[in-house]
Amino acid sequence: MSVSHSQLAWANHYFLKSSNLKQKEKKMQKSGGIIALIGGIFGTIAALFTLLAGGFVAGLEGASASLSDTAVDSSASTQIAGFGAMGLLFSFLTIVFAAIAMNAKSKKPGLILIVCAIVGAVTGGTFVAVCMVLTLAGGIVATIGAKPQAAVTEET
Repeated sequence: MSVSHSQLAWANHYFLKSSNLKQKEKKMQKSGGIIALIGGIFGTIAALFTLLAGGFVAGLEGASASLSDTAVDSSASTQIAGFGAMGLLFSFLTIVFAAIAMNAKSKKPGLILIVCAIVGAVTGGTFVAVCMVLTLAGGIVATIGAKPQAAVTEET
């Protein structure tokens, strides 16, 4: 069986095209991880700012209560501190999963990034929510860039 020059050229072109596509997908996955990592770092800074604001509000509540001789109502500062703590938790999780998503062989880290971004935006307060938009975009890009693994069948 002889193979013509045109058949070899076509096969070479096909394999080069598929390897270029794999490289582009890998770059897309790595880019998504970097975008989510940056969003996680900014989210951490925003969560720390939210915690700082919660402490400031607690001080204002205490000063207000001592000036008016009433009991201290710390519901607002507790709620703001809760936002900051949840934002900090999900920002840290975003940083971890963004690093994992850069070289992952499946779509799971990208999907977990998307979940962390949505839950962090809902529970972390306004400043964290703005940063989680960047994380959400990175998670989507990392998920699109990851190729699903082919099912491995065992021959018995």
